[in-house]
Amino acid sequence: MQRKKILLDTVNQGEHLRIIPFKVVTTGTVKDHFEKSLKDGYEGVILKNASSKYESGKRSDNWLKIKRTETIDVNVVGATRSTGSIAFGALILEKDGQYFGKVGTGFSDRDRKEILDFLEKNREESSISLPGDVDVLLTTRPLPAEIKANEIAGDKPRAPVWVRFRWD
Repeated sequence: MQRKKILLDTVNQGEHLRIIPFKVVTTGTVKDHFEKSLKDGYEGVILKNASSKYESGKRSDNWLKIKRTETIDVNVVGATRSTGSIAFGALILEKDGQYFGKVGTGFSDRDRKEILDFLEKNREESSISLPGDVDVLLTTRPLPAEIKANEIAGDKPRAPVWVRFRWD
């Protein structure tokens, strides 16, 4: 609580910087506060033990971030090249016949190898137009899948995370 007071006294808020009001809440459920936060236009809540000490560079059990996520049905239509030793960089997504961005998190190195093997078996010329800056490793027929994202911003998912291929 002392750090928040110092922050409020030190930082000049303006057009590009806004400090969210600090609330000590002792009633209601986390779910109630989370839902109110979303209704108020925030992307989630951060729960903190107000008497905990700040630990630089560490994740602590004294802080918990809960963010809104949406599950989105998409098609995987390919993969991008990796810049390192992993099997591929990201999966290329399509939704409603249009390029829908990429997802590069949510899988292990082993998952990447298995997914790449699966993609290889489903190689096909892309049926959608891909942006020129997408470094394509391979394209596939549309493969139904599911991702999670904080929201759809414009026409792309924000902070997408891989969930699974859908076979229903």
